[in-house]
Amino acid sequence: MALAPYVARYRGRAALAFVSLTVAALTTLMVPVAVRRMIDFGLTPEGIALINSYFSVMIAVVAVLAPRERVALLPRDDDRRAHRRRYAQ
Repeated sequence: MALAPYVARYRGRAALAFVSLTVAALTTLMVPVAVRRMIDFGLTPEGIALINSYFSVMIAVVAVLAPRERVALLPRDDDRRAHRRRYAQ
C-alpha cells in the first residue's frame, strides 16, 4: 500500500489501466480455447460456418488488443515538457 498516495492522484488512469489489463488478459486467454474448438468442431463439412464465426471472433480479439488503445495511457508530449520544465532547475 506504499503506492496508494501516488495512485490516488491518478485514480481514473489507474482504474482504466486495471480494466484494460483485465480485458487484455481475458481476450488473450480466449485465443487457445477458440483455436481448440475450431479444430475440434470446425474441420467437418458442417463446420464451415463455425470456422467463419470463430475467425470473426479472432478479428474482434485482435481489435481489442490493438496497441492504439494502450497508447492513450502514455504521457503526452506536453506532459513531458511540463515535467522537464518543473524539474530542470
